[in-house]
Amino acid sequence: MLPARIALFAVLALVSSLASAATCYVNSGAAGGNGTSWATAYIDLQSALVNPVCEGVWVARGTYKPTPATDRTISFNIRPGVYVYGGFAGTEATLEARLLPANPTILSGDIGVAGDASDNSYHVVVMDGTTGAGPVSPGTLLSDLTISDGNGGTFGANHDRGGGLFCNGSGAGHQCSPTLQNLIFKNNIALFGGALYNAGDSGGNASPELDNVFLHDNTATFSGGAVYNYGALSGTSNPLINGATFSANSAGNGGAIFDDGTQGTSSPTIRNVTFYANTAQLGGAIMDAGESSGHANPVLRYVTFNHNQA
Repeated sequence: MLPARIALFAVLALVSSLASAATCYVNSGAAGGNGTSWATAYIDLQSALVNPVCEGVWVARGTYKPTPATDRTISFNIRPGVYVYGGFAGTEATLEARLLPANPTILSGDIGVAGDASDNSYHVVVMDGTTGAGPVSPGTLLSDLTISDGNGGTFGANHDRGGGLFCNGSGAGHQCSPTLQNLIFKNNIALFGGALYNAGDSGGNASPELDNVFLHDNTATFSGGAVYNYGALSGTSNPLINGATFSANSAGNGGAIFDDGTQGTSSPTIRNVTFYANTAQLGGAIMDAGESSGHANPVLRYVTFNHNQA
């Protein structure tokens, strides 16, 4: 049995640890504060994301940009285990009190000249499971947000992929498999994976779960107008895509989705999904590549294809 003093210290340490994990509040229309309540909400999302105390983040309606300046390399980096909810008016005490979709919460990469995509953020959002912070598991959550106007259109340093969200699980033992729900991806561009790039190559794993997601008007110059699943080179990228709509996305290959399982595995499960008016030179809606003993075999259930063109 522990001595009473040691036992007391143990209890106090546990209480302190639980108290250190907190929900932080963000409201661009607030006066500004330390983020501990709506009355003292942060006015920018980055303040909450870089604060290690903020295990969860509630974000009120408004448009939020990764930087007030013009550095295209700055993104909203979501740490492993953090959950981010949008759609608040800025007074709610519970998630259920929100009136969705009356309070649109937009994460925008349009950081430079308004309406000029050439100077937009390379990635609006980044989730990186390759750092010392550990893997990005399904407990890492983005919900009720619009992610727009990213531009991953420049070769080098991953600046060519995932204009909306770059999910990095590359390398042996690494993982990027968050939960993405009730999201809109729109007007994002990249060379590969206009809206979302899942990097699970080289022995890694990038298999997020997408629930009730709407991806429209995203563009990739080469492959994966909306989503590129990269499970090549002994890697894995097998997302679950459930209850989604892909509309008016375009690419050279795979107007909506490109699955790359070359020498690896890229076999997403796609169910209750509509593909409408997506275009590409090859694979108007979906294109799969599983060469060199690789596997690219998506499982499709209750899927509708309308007016896709190749």
